Amino acid sequence: VKIKNPPKAVFSGLITIKSLWIMSVIWIFVLAANIGIYSITPLYLTKELQLSIGYANTILGLSRLGAIVVAIVCGFLIDRLNLRRMMFLVMIISSFLTVSMGVVSANYIGIVLFLQALFVTAFFPVGLVAIAKTFTREMRSLATGIINAISMAFGGGLIPYFLGISGDTVSFRLGITILGVFVGLASILVFHLKELE
Repeated sequence: VKIKNPPKAVFSGLITIKSLWIMSVIWIFVLAANIGIYSITPLYLTKELQLSIGYANTILGLSRLGAIVVAIVCGFLIDRLNLRRMMFLVMIISSFLTVSMGVVSANYIGIVLFLQALFVTAFFPVGLVAIAKTFTREMRSLATGIINAISMAFGGGLIPYFLGISGDTVSFRLGITILGVFVGLASILVFHLKELE
């Protein structure tokens, strides 16, 4: 929506809104469970689970196919279900599946990886609608930019780096499991977004 005569000092007003920072934290951990997991999975599958490179590439590629359908399904469900509950449900299932990635045997990793990618990807259409409902029209574009920038810096950059360190020093399993726990903890923050009531 093009805003006519936008108010001045939108940025200074926006950064004082608690929901901006809550939403940023939520997006950081969900993005880490998506991009972060995706970036270290090839090493995890080959180095730690001892899978062949060809098989690892196949299951990694297939795991992302569900994303094509999930965005359409989410768009359909958002209009019919409670947005806050849907966000929480998607995040808590993603948390469980991310933790499962760190504990299951190599025999089941393909199934878990597919389901994890499916539910983590489902968050993003829901999350964008939540941003639209949380912020006013004047603040919406800037809020989306800030949330995406913060989540990419931490969830897409810093956390994958820590996952790599975990893989080098202890194990990828430990890093992935801890990340899954944090995704679950971040899901509780959904209930502090009062604008979604």
